[in-house]
Amino acid sequence: MFSPDPSTPGRLELLLLCAAGLVFVADCVGLLTAGPATLSGLPLDDAWIHLAYARSVAESGIYGYNPGEWQNGSTAPLWSLLLALPLKAGLEPAVASRSLGLLAGGSALLLAWALARDLGGPRLAGLVLVGLVIEPWMAVLAVSGMETQAAMAAALGCTLAVRRERFWAGGIALACAGLLRPELALLVPAALVAAPNARARIALLLPPSLAGGGWLAFGLIVAGHPLPTAFRTKVVVGFDPLGQLASVAGLFSATGREWGGPGWWVLALALGAGALGIAAMLRFGRLSALLVGVPFAILGFYVASLPLGVSAEPIVQASVQSIYYARYLLLLLPWMTLLAAAGALWLFDRAPGVSGRGAVVAATVLVLLATATVQRGALKEAYVANTAEIEQLHGGMAAAIAAKLPPDAVVGISDAGRLRCAVPQRLIDLTGLNSSQLLDALDVVPLLQAEGLTHAAIWPDWHREVLADPRVRVVPLGRTRVARNTIAARPELMLYAVEFVDP
Repeated sequence: MFSPDPSTPGRLELLLLCAAGLVFVADCVGLLTAGPATLSGLPLDDAWIHLAYARSVAESGIYGYNPGEWQNGSTAPLWSLLLALPLKAGLEPAVASRSLGLLAGGSALLLAWALARDLGGPRLAGLVLVGLVIEPWMAVLAVSGMETQAAMAAALGCTLAVRRERFWAGGIALACAGLLRPELALLVPAALVAAPNARARIALLLPPSLAGGGWLAFGLIVAGHPLPTAFRTKVVVGFDPLGQLASVAGLFSATGREWGGPGWWVLALALGAGALGIAAMLRFGRLSALLVGVPFAILGFYVASLPLGVSAEPIVQASVQSIYYARYLLLLLPWMTLLAAAGALWLFDRAPGVSGRGAVVAATVLVLLATATVQRGALKEAYVANTAEIEQLHGGMAAAIAAKLPPDAVVGISDAGRLRCAVPQRLIDLTGLNSSQLLDALDVVPLLQAEGLTHAAIWPDWHREVLADPRVRVVPLGRTRVARNTIAARPELMLYAVEFVDP
């Protein structure tokens, strides 16, 4: 099975690559043309937060949520810095975000194919490529405006570089991976295990140490804490491990929920192939730390530390929570596909006779069919509905702020990137995620008064204590609502005038 082919890819391989690229682009175009807001909007507000930081860099050279104010709220600083380039060139924010996402998704596909070809030749490479490109989540992630596939590409690039003994390139890829998703710092110890000597370990360790050290120092300087505020808020060690496992199992068991009994058999086949793939990958010795160890380490981090919300629920009624948390878990998708493909080929090569091999082929086709079809319609609905409702809820509130508030107003908000990208007023994130001065404060009211807060555009349920405080007087000025709560928060935003009084 494992017969790496160092030769130049043949005509059939190049045709498969081109066909995979066309399928990937077609899936993305299908999402972008599926609804009235899908071309100008994005399905997650977090994507707009990345754009807010990118806009600040493009306009003032300062990395921050508010233009001209340093901040370290984002856990993917490299993604925002990359987004600043097309924004500086004049692209519209959503166009810039999706263009970079398409490039990142295509790069992840190409690197996954190249790594599989290095490990097992054209057969393994082709099966991995097909398995990834027909997965509907790949297109959703590419046009969501998030950093997931760029992080995939960096992690795959590191693994491929170590496989080819290009250790400085691997070190640079490691640095990029950690600045795209902080949990990919787990790649560093795995890469050091895979390195054959001290010189290779230095090459792999130096770039991420410099990049990571610089980012931690930046956070310490601008926010008084080395870790990004979003990381400090979201990561909770020891958070309900059984519930976490249920969330992970729920996300990856969609075939069983959608197909019923046959679907659970398909899942069993895929898991069995993955187990065989793990055994097959162990033959690569030190490199198996990256091929096998990394996905388990990252999954363990998620289960132990990152609350995964309701990702165990089926994607019904355009649940944004599934998309929101899937962007973390689906970082593992290339490794899962590689291991399952390796296991299927290992079994095919050892199957007895034509009938045995035919059974392996039939099982593989069934798994691929499930990969291509399960959740595809629900994901499209989720993408369309969430994009439209963010525009209705956040875009509508931005229009209200522009119409009713003066440009020098200071507005408190609830962790909203879409608002930041649409209004000129200075914003204060009352959650503390993008306003670190509030994050550890026991009493935020004096801080808000010192910041000159004049208005608030918030989800009232998130800030009940502030609204009920006798030192704060609020007057409703307007609201925006959505019929279904498909975004990760509440279905109603309220606009208030805020006044501080002596109780």
